[in-house]
Amino acid sequence: MTRLCRERRICLPAQRMIMKDNTLRKSYILQNLPLQLPGLETYPLFRSATDKALHNVCYTDYTSAEESRQKHAHYEHDEIVDIDFIWHLHATLQSCVPDQQYFDWAVASHVLEHVPDPLGWILAVLNDGAVFSLVLPNKRYCFDRFRQTSSAAQWLQWWLTRQRIPAPQQLYDFLRHCTSDDGEMYERLKDLSPEAYQQTRCPHYTQQQALEFVLNAWTTGHYFDAHCSVFTPESTAALLAEVVELGILNVAVSAPQQYEDEFYIRLTKLGEPALTHPGPGASSY
Repeated sequence: MTRLCRERRICLPAQRMIMKDNTLRKSYILQNLPLQLPGLETYPLFRSATDKALHNVCYTDYTSAEESRQKHAHYEHDEIVDIDFIWHLHATLQSCVPDQQYFDWAVASHVLEHVPDPLGWILAVLNDGAVFSLVLPNKRYCFDRFRQTSSAAQWLQWWLTRQRIPAPQQLYDFLRHCTSDDGEMYERLKDLSPEAYQQTRCPHYTQQQALEFVLNAWTTGHYFDAHCSVFTPESTAALLAEVVELGILNVAVSAPQQYEDEFYIRLTKLGEPALTHPGPGASSY
């Protein structure tokens, strides 16, 4: 077993180190949200899209702010925000929100791709008419670029099994196919020819290392962070349209808006879905 696996940690490839126009970026994320009404931002860490001094927002993360500051002490960021409540890894978000509060808007920036069960997630704590503003990595410009985009069949399976931690398939696919990068991916990749693009394939983990992490997670139940879903603007629009048609989600979906290595898409909750979970199916994996 490798040292990293014994230490139960995955070293993710570098990503999203580009210096964006943060004011422009926030305008895309927050545009037309009713920020004076109660809202929720998940996993803001040191790059929150919202500002508690200006917006009626709660923050949630899977650890306390102090734990996050210790965990990320090596980062060049000291502005990790304080959170309002912890979203425990093996619990639903709805069970963690204090006083069974509901929200009129929500923001999640580079979060959904990490969630093992994207369909059984945040809409449960949103009021009808609430807007969920998502920021997602475009796989073409990140370490997911040689992975297949996620399908409705995958999301359906993870919803039925109620994934609480990444499934073996999710974890192995991520580790086996993610690439090693220096963090300047968008500028380096955006103008490459298809042939040159293919030549940037550089696996971050060996096949054996990927297997060791999966077996360790399976035997210990440890939560290894991974990109469970893979997106492009086009694939995400099609994926969401399909799960809406299936009746699993009852939302209106905006057209995706691309900005450098990421894109923005909004879900407006129209009501409860036509299809409810048949139960029980809660799975640790």
